[in-house]
Amino acid sequence: YGCLKCPKNYRRIGFNDVFGCSQDKSFQIWTAMLNRCYGESFQKSKPTYVGCFVCEEWLKFSNFKAWFDENYIMKYSLDKDILFKGNKEYSPMTCCFVPVEINSLLTNSKKKRGTLPIGVSKHYKKYQAHIHKHDKLEFLGTFDSVGEAFNVYKYAKEQYIKELAEKYFQEGKITERVYNALMRYEVEIT
Repeated sequence: YGCLKCPKNYRRIGFNDVFGCSQDKSFQIWTAMLNRCYGESFQKSKPTYVGCFVCEEWLKFSNFKAWFDENYIMKYSLDKDILFKGNKEYSPMTCCFVPVEINSLLTNSKKKRGTLPIGVSKHYKKYQAHIHKHDKLEFLGTFDSVGEAFNVYKYAKEQYIKELAEKYFQEGKITERVYNALMRYEVEIT
C-alpha cells in the first residue's frame, strides 16, 4: 500500500483506511476484487477480467466495507455482471452477492472450450449438446450442425437458470433484483 519497501514501479490502487481488518472477510473480498481488476498475472490466467475496474468510491476500503456489511451473505460470491450482463465495473449499483451455484452457472469457460460454442462438443462428424445440472453432466443429444446443438443447449441452460432462480427466490436466498436478472438472462453463442 505504498510503503517505502514497495518497488518504485508499484502503483497504489486501493486505500485501506480501516486498520486491523486484514483478517476480515470484507478485506479479503476487497483485495481479491482489486486483484481481479488490476493484477496483471491474474488477468493473464483469466483474460475475461481484462478491462474490469473498481468504481472510485470502492477504491477506499471503508466505503466497500460499509456496502459489504449491509449486503454480504455468508459463503456467497461477489458478482458484477448478473444484474447487468457484460458489465465490467465493480460498484454498489452493479454488484450483488449470490450463491456459488448461481455464480458458477453463468461462467462461459471460453478458455477451456476452444472454438466451439458453450455447451457444444464435436463427436465424430456431428455435434453434441450437454449441460451441467445439479453437479452432473446431462447429455442433450447429437446434431448435424453446431447451430442446432447450441440452440438445444441454449434452451436447456435458460430453463435451468430460471429453475434455480425460482428455487432460490422462493427460499429467500436471492434478492428480487437478482431473481429478475436471472429470469431475463439469455445465453449467447459468443
